[in-house]
Amino acid sequence: MTLKQLDNSRPIDIWIWSNKPEIRKTAEYIFTQLQQKKKLRLKSDFHLPRVKNHLKVILTDLLVVHKEDPQKYLSFSRQNADYVPAGRYHKIFLHPKYMAFLTDFLAEEGFIEFHKGIYFDECRRKSRMRATPKLLRHFRKHRVPGKGIILSRKPGIIMRDAKKRDVSFDTDTLEVKNLLRNIWKINKHLKEYEISLDVEKIPAKLLAEYKPDIIGKYQKYIRIFNNRDFNQGGRFYCHWTQMIPKELRKHILINGKETVELDYSCLHITMLYALDGKIPPEGDLYNLIHISSEHREIIKKAFLIAINDEAERSVIAAINKSRKEIERETGIISPKAKEIFFYMQVTHPALIGHFCRGRGLFLQRIDSDLAENIMLELFSQGICVLSIHDSFIVNTEHRDKLYESMKYHFYNRFNFYPNIK
Repeated sequence: MTLKQLDNSRPIDIWIWSNKPEIRKTAEYIFTQLQQKKKLRLKSDFHLPRVKNHLKVILTDLLVVHKEDPQKYLSFSRQNADYVPAGRYHKIFLHPKYMAFLTDFLAEEGFIEFHKGIYFDECRRKSRMRATPKLLRHFRKHRVPGKGIILSRKPGIIMRDAKKRDVSFDTDTLEVKNLLRNIWKINKHLKEYEISLDVEKIPAKLLAEYKPDIIGKYQKYIRIFNNRDFNQGGRFYCHWTQMIPKELRKHILINGKETVELDYSCLHITMLYALDGKIPPEGDLYNLIHISSEHREIIKKAFLIAINDEAERSVIAAINKSRKEIERETGIISPKAKEIFFYMQVTHPALIGHFCRGRGLFLQRIDSDLAENIMLELFSQGICVLSIHDSFIVNTEHRDKLYESMKYHFYNRFNFYPNIK
């Protein structure tokens, strides 16, 4: 066994649950063997229902990862430090004592191929396991086609660190409990509606590039926060309607009916004015002095870069990179990056203090809270609404109600009405 082979792994998914016969009956068989062979230890040290729960978690993901890739391992921890109250494993009450006991037994009985983790100075690797042919035979023996399901119990929030890695967070604060409750409500309502594409109206070339398999896989929202901070990010992601090209969104159907999409115009620029207690100028905020409106696409990207980045040098470099990409795609020669950034400041002097300050994720928290309020309100009225960050999709018949909801919640936050298109 090489280290490279062990690198073909993923963390154990502690959130999945299943009542499939092959998992349930295999767990019952192994648990019976466990009771017979480890009777004294089980009686003295363990709570039997918790042993069963841990066993089902392990077996479920062993089956799932085998279907993903028969050569892939599950990585997991046997260290007490990873099971602290705020830790990843503790959130569904997993305990290192049970994980170590069960994986040792499964390995002894030949149900898993097991490689113990390494924790020595800077050489660290979590334990690895994957199903053996013996375990797979038990799964096949008890399989009943079409019976049972595998569900994800994963919460609707992901917290990431500065390197975009998922990290643990405290779920016991009032703010987090409210966030979890609200996204649970939104996803529960969403399940009541059929969201599809009107494939007959989609151009053949565009349809050929589209992968319809994502429709069945991504039907829930997840709010993703950044930099270990609930004040950064928080936008709704992961629903399939956000993953398709913009040209396809006009062909989205809700319960078989046509839809319309409404968009907050220049939302982040508008919010920056609002945060300073100012009302933005009339008209398209992406229109810059001395720069033609034909360059709107690069101007829009330039604002996004200037709001998100933290240094002028990197802002200019990123604008220049985007400018060249757009030139290759459109053939339109745009002004130089420094010129664009200069006229952004000339046109919007009130925003100079917000440029190169890394404000983007802070603004995303505000716009995602707006999205949460809009979706909760409309779903409570029996109206399905889909979020594409700063735009929203409803059945055409509900256009006016969406428009009023977008206006109301923005005004309620900033005390003036937004431009909506």
